[in-house]
Amino acid sequence: MQSSFTKHITVHLFYFITLFPLIYTQPLVKTTPNALCYHPWRESYAALSSEESCIFCSLARNENDNDNFILYRGTYHFVLLNKKPYVNKGFHFLVVPYQHGKHLNNLSPDALIEMDEITQKICVQFSDQSYEIQLNYNIGTYANASIPNHLHQHIICDENPRYYNIIDAMNTSTNPIDNAIKQQQLTPFFKSSTKSSVSDLKKHDEHCYYCSILNENHDEKNLIIHRGKQATILFNHYPFCAGEILIIPNHHYESKEHMPQDVAQELWNFVIKMYPIILSSTNASDITLGMISYGQKSMDKKHITYHLTPRHSLPAISPIMHTHYISNDLTKLHTELVNEWNKLIQTTEKIQKDRL
Repeated sequence: MQSSFTKHITVHLFYFITLFPLIYTQPLVKTTPNALCYHPWRESYAALSSEESCIFCSLARNENDNDNFILYRGTYHFVLLNKKPYVNKGFHFLVVPYQHGKHLNNLSPDALIEMDEITQKICVQFSDQSYEIQLNYNIGTYANASIPNHLHQHIICDENPRYYNIIDAMNTSTNPIDNAIKQQQLTPFFKSSTKSSVSDLKKHDEHCYYCSILNENHDEKNLIIHRGKQATILFNHYPFCAGEILIIPNHHYESKEHMPQDVAQELWNFVIKMYPIILSSTNASDITLGMISYGQKSMDKKHITYHLTPRHSLPAISPIMHTHYISNDLTKLHTELVNEWNKLIQTTEKIQKDRL
């Protein structure tokens, strides 16, 4: 037993001594968009930037929905299966606006409402059979979008644990993914006009980090930008990139399936309002917007959050990653965002008064 333990420790020390200098002595070089995450099959799509050559605009005009795996056409969006899904067991949907444009604020209020309604319906329908439902917008080249100039949402319903499923899906030579069969399974659901019912299942989790923050009255210390009736905007204390914003429900929800419409609507409204402020205040060229809605099969459910992550041509590695250190730059940015948010609210209130 002792010999086995000694061997285990020796192996780990070897890798630590060997790899540690390699990790921390590499020069910081300016990365290109393709260096962030390269997938060869995306090349043909990424090269199509104009509306005339955009693959999504072409699909919107094409009426052959069966060949294109289009499941649903709404007033402002259509839903299709991704031809190169990230999961082998589960479903990978794309929700695409008909309107060609890169940013969320290009869409009309009605289009944004329809986007959220489609998302909610899919989450309710597929939560029972999923570990996680990943909702993600990669907005722009530096956010790793294959089609950077036409906004689209990924909805990935994982029926296996996340990392196993993604790795398994990449091995398409031995695990071919037949979208035609999945299309037959899904078409009746998308043709149904019945609205999915939402069961309000808010919880209180005394061990939840976000619940503990919301219960405190130290907004400046916790970098809270705004508290709404149903949702709160704050800086991520453990960000992937500097300036990452979280928008969280004020009650402990672990699934979008169980989130009432008024809560979901305020979360989404805050996302839309915060989106241009983040781009301008952080001088970001692009942005990643994402949420994980935990399915019934998940054993590690958390307080769900929208993440708004600013992206730059050179990845801005956070100075507070994996620590609770708050830098002077971040407190300055916090003050700036609070001011920008208050200006936006005042402008909105003035417009509403003028209309009356």
